[in-house]
Amino acid sequence: MSNGKWHIICEKDVGLFSLVQQVISHIPLALEQERKPVALYRTKCCYWTAEGYMDATNVWEYYFEPIIADQPSSKLPESIVEHINSHFPHFEYPGYYFNENVFVTNNFGNHRAFKGKTLTIPHKWNDPDQELREKASKIIQKHVRPRLYINERVNSFIDSQMKGHKVIGVHMRATDVSDDNEHNIHRRGSYSFQSYIEHIQKQLSRFSGAKIFVATDSEKALNGLIQHFGEKVIYTSSIFHTSENLTGTGPSGWVIPGYLANDSQKAAKNGEEAVIDYLLLSECHYLIHNGSGLARTALLKNPHLAHTNIHSKSTYINTLFNLRNGELFKFLKFSYQHALHNLKKPIKRLVKWDKQ
Repeated sequence: MSNGKWHIICEKDVGLFSLVQQVISHIPLALEQERKPVALYRTKCCYWTAEGYMDATNVWEYYFEPIIADQPSSKLPESIVEHINSHFPHFEYPGYYFNENVFVTNNFGNHRAFKGKTLTIPHKWNDPDQELREKASKIIQKHVRPRLYINERVNSFIDSQMKGHKVIGVHMRATDVSDDNEHNIHRRGSYSFQSYIEHIQKQLSRFSGAKIFVATDSEKALNGLIQHFGEKVIYTSSIFHTSENLTGTGPSGWVIPGYLANDSQKAAKNGEEAVIDYLLLSECHYLIHNGSGLARTALLKNPHLAHTNIHSKSTYINTLFNLRNGELFKFLKFSYQHALHNLKKPIKRLVKWDKQ
């Protein structure tokens, strides 16, 4: 790759592992076009803090090494960064060219213009299939490398709590998915504490004496599992949802978990804990999860990890049937407007990604 050719991936107001998956998706396209992929994640996501975090100012570099080892975001020319500030890409479009050598995007990687060039990572009900997991695992191993301080915490926990044991990994997304204000209706109803209990018991019957590693955003859910399974439960997290407000809004006004909405330094610390949880879940012998980018990224990292997703498309359909009249009207109106918007997108906005 020649100097000065960049594929710059910008942030959205979404969860950390949606941002991680966005990078994984774009790396094949960037490398094919001989551009250096750089994640430039700043003020438009809730994890960014003005004070910086762990001596970094870019959210990606709070937790991960630069995607290309010698290409941190600090090497981007100021003229490019200033242009992005005033011409921030829209997530619904592929992106734009700053010049013939620099492409700027914050699309998730699933735009039709990218078909066959990026990795299409599912984010609703479906989990990644085996072929996708194998491809993504190679990308993660080479380009999604946690920083040393995170690896040290992960290795210390494995040595003290997991080594020599079978471990059932459990990821419970239990805050925003439980709120009627969650605009992604496919997420509603995806959390069922009783379903988790049943699936954990099933795996305990297979793995005698196993430990249960729990990653969750809900202190109530964690305490419930401890009540059921006692000392079998191990965990690392210290930041949980504890207030009555299950949801809040991020810097761009999108719905995010409430406990991340008001304290950027706390959100940055939560990001660290989430990365540690993801790495530990990927080391487990079995994973039980609901609809979550974090859990699916663990599946991408370890393509041999067997798992059960307690959420399904049928749950979503049941949720739709149970919507109150006002909610159903809002859902249908939103769906109609979204479809109409897609039909009206002007062709000139469909920037050709393979421009020479």
